[in-house]
Order: sequence, then structure tokens, then C-alpha cells
Amino acid sequence: MNLLIDILRGSRSQQVLQGGYDQVKTYGAGRDLKFEDWRNYIHQLINIGVIEIAYDQHYALRRGILADQVLYGGRKIDLVRPDDAPKPVVEKTRTKTETQRDDLFERLRVLRKKLADEQNVPAYVIFTDTTLEDMARQRPITPDALRNVSGVGERKLQLFGKQFLDEILSYVRGRVQAGEKPKGSTQLVTLDLYNNGLTIDQIAAERQLTTGSVASHLVQLSKSGYDIDLVSLIDPSDRREIEKAIAVVGIEEGRLKPVFDYLGGRYDYGKLTLVMGLL
Repeated sequence: MNLLIDILRGSRSQQVLQGGYDQVKTYGAGRDLKFEDWRNYIHQLINIGVIEIAYDQHYALRRGILADQVLYGGRKIDLVRPDDAPKPVVEKTRTKTETQRDDLFERLRVLRKKLADEQNVPAYVIFTDTTLEDMARQRPITPDALRNVSGVGERKLQLFGKQFLDEILSYVRGRVQAGEKPKGSTQLVTLDLYNNGLTIDQIAAERQLTTGSVASHLVQLSKSGYDIDLVSLIDPSDRREIEKAIAVVGIEEGRLKPVFDYLGGRYDYGKLTLVMGLL
């Protein structure tokens, strides 16, 4: 990235001159912008998808999935001018949520620095501050949830997803142990109890939840890649009867009550949710 900015700003550095980059058409085309301004713009282009980092080519920059649309398809994008960024305001007393978010952000920054140092790359190559801030705000605990964080694509999810999810999970667990109920904690508590060998009924009793809610947690965790053996949680004969009922009644917008009524209430919503999750 630094070399690209040097070329755009018309630098006479040794690396630019030796590479012959002072002969390219865009050499010096952006000399009116400061170095940090260019860095800001390039970070935005990476997050949008116009530029991407080639992890398999020593972290070189290359055209992203939107590049051709912008270059040749007439697609327009909006970038935020650095000067238009919100100005600092007098710090006010932070809420508990804001304090927790900042604490998690710092933990994620420490992890990012560790990974960057191990790979001998700048920290932004792992994730930008903007991505870490969004991660700390959303607190994803599953790969699917992490995909919704700004700046997390499939490649970065594969490379760094597990480390950052583990850090977030560790943070959330710590808050739960302290008696708090942070965002994303309810599925995590269910997961921990399941991993400790408790049944759905036992988890429901322990957490004072319905079996349907517990089963829903486990189904969602399973779909997100967690090792949840849904098949073992329901008797095969019960599963077959519920599947037959679903085939007759159908499921509209995920509503299970018609199936529950058709079966005369013989199976609770926990079992119905499990079977629907296995379809």
C-alpha cells in the first residue's frame, strides 16, 4: 500500500525509481493529497470491494470484485473525505455498553497486533480499526454472524475468523461469569451446558427457558458450524412421526403450531424445532 501511495503522490523514493514506476501514467496524479488521506481512501476501497489484498501474493493489492464495475461499468461509489470525518467532541460519561465495547475492541486490537507481528505485515492487513469496531459492537460468536461484520470477506474469515471468534467468545464468557448478560451470550450459555452433557430438558430447566428456545439455539449453532449432534437429541421414531406430520401439514414461515396441534400436543416444541432443523 505504501508503494502505491508513493506512486500516486509522485515520490522520488528509491523503490519507485528502481521499479520504473515514475514512468506510469498515474505517477504523481494524486500529489495534492496527503499520505494519510490516501491511506484512508484505500482502506475504504478495500472495505467496499474495489480493491482486495492478495494474501497468496505476499499481501499485494489487486482489483476486487467491484473493480470492473467501477472502471468499465459506470458504477459510482461514495468515499468519505478524511476532512469530513466526525470531529472529536468533549468526552462524556460512557455507558456500561460503551465501556464493554471499548474493552472488547482493545482485546481485538491486541490479537490483531499479535497476528500481524507473526506474519510480519501491517496491522490493517489483518483487519482495519473500522472492522474491529464493528466486530466489538456486534459481538458475533458464529462464522455466519462474523460474515455480517464490515470488512470481513470469505478469505479473511478463513484466515483469521477462528482466532477472532475465540477471542470474542472468551470475552463474552467472562462477562457471563461476572453475572452479566452481554449480547450474544444466550446461545453461548446453551452451548456450554450442551458441551457439559446436559439434555435439552435439563438445559431448559437450568436456564428457565422453554425447550423450544433451547432447541432453536442448538439448531442455529449447528448451522453456524458448531459441533452439535442434532440427530442424537431426538428418538428416531419420534423424528419419523414428526416428519410425517410436517409433510401433511406443512410449515408456513417457520410456524410450528399447526404441526403441534396436528400431533395432539404429544411432542413439545423442542422436538418439533429439532426435526425442522434436520430437514
